[in-house]
Amino acid sequence: MKVGYIGLGTMGRSLAAHLPKVCDLHVYDRSTAAMDTLVAAGAHAASSLADLASDSACIFLCLPRSADVEDVLLAPGGLAESLAAGTVVVDQTSGIPSETRRFAAVLADRGIALIDAPVAGGVPAAIAGSITIMASGAPEAYRKALPLMHAISPKVHRCSDRVGDAQALKSINNIINAAYRMSTLEIVAVGRALGLSIAAMTTALDSGGGRNFITGKLLPAVVAGKSSTDFALALMVKDLDQAIALGVEAGAAMPASGTAREMIRLAFNLLGPEARLDDVVPFMERATGQDFAAKGAAPSAAKAGAAITLIETALAASNLFIVLENAVAAERMGLDLTAIEPILASGSAYSAAAAAAFAAVRGEAAAGPPLAATVDALTRLTALGARHGVTLMMTNTIRTGYLQAAQRGGAGIAALVPSHRTFAQ
Repeated sequence: MKVGYIGLGTMGRSLAAHLPKVCDLHVYDRSTAAMDTLVAAGAHAASSLADLASDSACIFLCLPRSADVEDVLLAPGGLAESLAAGTVVVDQTSGIPSETRRFAAVLADRGIALIDAPVAGGVPAAIAGSITIMASGAPEAYRKALPLMHAISPKVHRCSDRVGDAQALKSINNIINAAYRMSTLEIVAVGRALGLSIAAMTTALDSGGGRNFITGKLLPAVVAGKSSTDFALALMVKDLDQAIALGVEAGAAMPASGTAREMIRLAFNLLGPEARLDDVVPFMERATGQDFAAKGAAPSAAKAGAAITLIETALAASNLFIVLENAVAAERMGLDLTAIEPILASGSAYSAAAAAAFAAVRGEAAAGPPLAATVDALTRLTALGARHGVTLMMTNTIRTGYLQAAQRGGAGIAALVPSHRTFAQ
């Protein structure tokens, strides 16, 4: 079976590299060098979009933006002019759901099906064949494409029959991950100001209630002095802009996620278009006034234990707040919370607090930690930050959310849900 793949950037070529094992893969990209890499892995280089489209049963796209997808599909000379009826297009771009639905409608008039199947987990997972694939679209098209997606990764999750829902979920996944990133780096900066090492905090946080994707992936890389991802900061900014736009369109309040977006946008503006996502780490060192790698006098065992407990409590509360506001946003976007929770839990939106957040939004939550105790922990942490000159934009935003819920008479996790829903209205 002839299959096409268009868009061989770092992610696209990592995904496409798995396909020559199961099909006759033909690839197309503006970069000849990128195509040569896949040819060496057993693919064939197409000379044009029309050449690639000819006799292809399925075409994968992995492009920077929805505008690029429109050009490839619908511009003069685009795929729509050459694809035969019955062909399935699998769009792995982190695109705009409403635009993807528009493309799907145009193609459907020509007898061509489109499903969206963005990925989460990063390039290392793509290379390893363990990346999370989220897919939505018509059942028959999904079934046709599923064996090929399984060749890329066994972790394929179906979101819904509605085209664009997987892209909406990918946006939520990315902004949860970004908010974890900024919140975690802020909070461990307070620990650094108190004399705790990143290594000690990483061990404690990743084995306790503050655990999230960042404590498991980014912090160990910081400790080892290694890169955790090669993802472009410009693409993360694009993804976060899309996520906030979807939230605004749905009428969702996303204060913590919005703060994370602004912080990452600030980093991008200062660092420039060539910056990578890992460059956020030195940016946060400068922003918080803390050297994450510096060695100094450690606090006493008693003081270290109390500080780590406070940091873990604050991070767990932040993780909960971040997931909860995005679960409410997903609900407003019309996504099925029961379907999307395990998808998010399998990738870079994972945290130990995520299950409690989703349960709260579904109305199934137990009382959880008292809001008063959470507010107290966040207040003590922000006071320490102020004393040591540590910038805590995320933590102060989240503390305000908890404080407002507590002041309205709330006692536990469930009190945060109407807070988000009411504010969103």
